[in-house]
Amino acid sequence: MNILKSKSVFLAVCVVAIAVPLGLSTLAVHADLTFILWASSYVSEGHLNVYDFVANGPHPERVESLTYPPLTYLFFGAIIKLGKLIGLFGYADWSGPKQLRGTEYLFVRALGYVPFIVLFAHTLRRSAESFFLEPSDESEEEGRSVFVLGLTSPIVLYVSLIFGQFDIIPTALMFAGVCAIAKGRLELGVAMLISGTWFKNFPVVFLVLSAPIIIRKFGWLRASLSMGGAGAATALLFRAFRSPGFTEGYLRFRHHQYDVIAWAGPFGLTVSLSVVAIICLLLAVSVLSAFKHSLEFPEACLLVYVLAMVSVLAPRGWMPQYIAWLGPPVALVFLSGLRLQSGFSPILYAALCSVYLFSVPVLFPGNVDSNIFYKLASRGFRPLGDFLHYSSNRVQLWTLIAVLLVFHALVALVMLVSPRWASAVFVPERRVRTLAQLQIGIGLSFAAYLAFVIANVVNLKLYVAGG
Repeated sequence: MNILKSKSVFLAVCVVAIAVPLGLSTLAVHADLTFILWASSYVSEGHLNVYDFVANGPHPERVESLTYPPLTYLFFGAIIKLGKLIGLFGYADWSGPKQLRGTEYLFVRALGYVPFIVLFAHTLRRSAESFFLEPSDESEEEGRSVFVLGLTSPIVLYVSLIFGQFDIIPTALMFAGVCAIAKGRLELGVAMLISGTWFKNFPVVFLVLSAPIIIRKFGWLRASLSMGGAGAATALLFRAFRSPGFTEGYLRFRHHQYDVIAWAGPFGLTVSLSVVAIICLLLAVSVLSAFKHSLEFPEACLLVYVLAMVSVLAPRGWMPQYIAWLGPPVALVFLSGLRLQSGFSPILYAALCSVYLFSVPVLFPGNVDSNIFYKLASRGFRPLGDFLHYSSNRVQLWTLIAVLLVFHALVALVMLVSPRWASAVFVPERRVRTLAQLQIGIGLSFAAYLAFVIANVVNLKLYVAGG
């Protein structure tokens, strides 16, 4: 029996899928969001160039931490302005970053993040209906299941509603832009991609790598006008904010460069050069094959998107919120694997999400672990990795994530380039319906997310009780 056949039940499931993680998010926040909201509070007071205002204020040293593009602070400043209309953010002294009330963090997430989680889920459903799902008697239920799959993505939910970072905003805009381009709507797609770039820089990677197939599809003139217009709009935006504070903050942020291999982080290069070589080979093959007409444009577009994000993030040891950018590609690989008609694809999807979630406390102890559960950790915290006895495996865990991501890229390449061959080789004798695969993926991924939150709560409760 399919519970999503009824529209009212489907809507109820969607509400629960959002309301439960949103309610649990009141337990957690990372200090970076606190800092962003403090800086954005000046925008809500009319100081639109927050970089210059902070640089000339009582704490000019803080301008170095204003590392995001202008639209970030304008966006959160507008939310704070709306919050003040209903009695929130009414602090007499907000001259520096400070812990805010839980209702205020909830307000920011509900108003600022949830619409983009819904945009991600909607785009995932439309891309599935356009490129992955075969017409059947269960098409409507399958589409609804894909939507719920998007709402329950553990990667997206963790970064947005536990860690509290805003990567879901540019991630969802980028994903929607890629799918718009794949459907032939170049101007809309480029506009969404470039608006994502105004929050964080990653969409530039796709624009650069997809240029050959975009030019082949739309022609030099249309491609140049579209991307040239986006570049001009970006230049005008940055020109409007150009100031000593803007230079000292945003323009000098060292992670603007895509230093995939050279970055000297705590893990160094955790993936062997052979894995990096495989990624480069996949990118080269995907772009060249697409350019030579061996792929249809939509498949080529999605493939370059998946491989671009994997190649940027897999070999590096960056902050965990960046994994939000892999939420859509990992889900797309899941959808591309539906034609295998087995339980392999949903299990692999849930496994990767679970490895990421439970590796976070080990990869970034003391920064994004139990201390983000601020309502439970007022008396200190113990890393979840210590509680689960795997804290000594930091490098191995990050390498496992990287290898799983590369494996996803390989699966994407096989399924999108040679779907008939892949289906003929891998389809089992006992087949699993598409709808069942989707529902297995939803159940496993949401269970993994709840297990992660519960493990943190139990860890902190036992630590405080024994403290």
